[in-house]
Amino acid sequence: MTAARIPVYTEPMADEALASWLCRLASMLGMSAHTFVRHAFGIDSRGDAHWWRRPSREHLATIGQKTGVSAKRLGHMTLAGWSSARSDERQGRWSAHYVHQPSVKQPNDRFIAVCPRCLAEDKHAYIRRSWMIGWLAACPRHRSVLTSRCPACAKDLRIGDLSSRDAIVLHGCHRCGAPWSRFTPRSAIQPAIELQEQLLNLKRHGAGDLPGIGPVDWGTLTVIADLISAAVWEDTADHRRERLFSRIVCDLGMQADERLLIKWQSNYGTLLILAWAIPDWPTRLEQMLGDLRALSVASLLELLPEVDTADRQRLPSLLGSACGYQRQASDLEHWREWLDAMVASGMDFRARARRMFHQGYYDRLGVFARLAEGDSIEQAAAGVGLKPATVEGWIETAMTYGIHMVIEKALRLNQLTPQQVSDIRQWLTRADVNLTNRNGWRADHARHEIARQFGINVSVGAVQLLLPS
Repeated sequence: MTAARIPVYTEPMADEALASWLCRLASMLGMSAHTFVRHAFGIDSRGDAHWWRRPSREHLATIGQKTGVSAKRLGHMTLAGWSSARSDERQGRWSAHYVHQPSVKQPNDRFIAVCPRCLAEDKHAYIRRSWMIGWLAACPRHRSVLTSRCPACAKDLRIGDLSSRDAIVLHGCHRCGAPWSRFTPRSAIQPAIELQEQLLNLKRHGAGDLPGIGPVDWGTLTVIADLISAAVWEDTADHRRERLFSRIVCDLGMQADERLLIKWQSNYGTLLILAWAIPDWPTRLEQMLGDLRALSVASLLELLPEVDTADRQRLPSLLGSACGYQRQASDLEHWREWLDAMVASGMDFRARARRMFHQGYYDRLGVFARLAEGDSIEQAAAGVGLKPATVEGWIETAMTYGIHMVIEKALRLNQLTPQQVSDIRQWLTRADVNLTNRNGWRADHARHEIARQFGINVSVGAVQLLLPS
């Protein structure tokens, strides 16, 4: 007996996810996705809303009988046959957030990153299968970064999934209703788009040859990507990360100020780092680890979940010389030459110390005076009862952001001129993508970036008042 067809039909679109098509059918009947799928096909999505990614033959056969679409065509709307490793289909999989919260294993279809230009052009908006791959970062058609946050209400984009009891919203933001046409995604660079396509092929086939690395399977590649993310975001100094990002932007042929426009803690940020590192592998990996003063490779691997014995055995040959990297206790170089040049230009630390009545800054000036007079870092630190590491931190901050960040008292907001306030606020607004995530700029990080940009030492309290609300 032939199964009765459902009373509505709409043609599946190019690269449409099976879940998206089922949601559109449900919408045509005025039903929730969960209710429609359960009643039409006998599939209960409450326990597993992700069954559509790799459905059973029975499920595909049932859906085919009820809709008239062949099981083969339905299969092309899923990820059946694609490799899956280490929760790589979880949304935001290559974001910095995953480095700190890797334990959630199920992909989350409710929150998603999309190409708003694709959706705005659709006659009937639908979700692409490729967007459901959790690390995807860019739309090759529009050469733009996928968007995960509504520009109108600043909330994460949410579409619901097959377990949803509410109607699925595909015409715009589910919270404020902003249409896709109001979204303006940022441009993605060609090297990132090309690497993403190579990685998709690797995931589709399970293994292959990745230019720069060579033969590699998908599971091992996910370990390499996670290793790089952990190196960037675990136990590294803010200014070292920003220096690495500046290098990457320059090497990839971008403008220097584009560093501020990239959400480095996102999937796209990781894709850019990989696009920079892989072509000159493992030289750039080793360079990156050293620039960041990252944890050792062995320590980073201990932070990663689900790294099996086979992957650990394959990694040494893939990481090459970088596998033996060890974090150095201190890598301050040329600080003596830097300090001598400052003294030669007229800086008199002793004279400034005599005019300083704030004890903390008096001690700092005293330390730099001792260093200028020939003391070692250890001798100068002992002279004021400090640890050498504290003095090393002062030197590194001074060399990176300017000596004023160490020896001058920070300015309060009411001590800035109206023009300075306006310029800083405008500049911070441009850098907004890096101010919205737990791995983005904190107030102290922002004040150092302000010092780099404007040469002004602003207090943390002032920065908190200047940051975009």
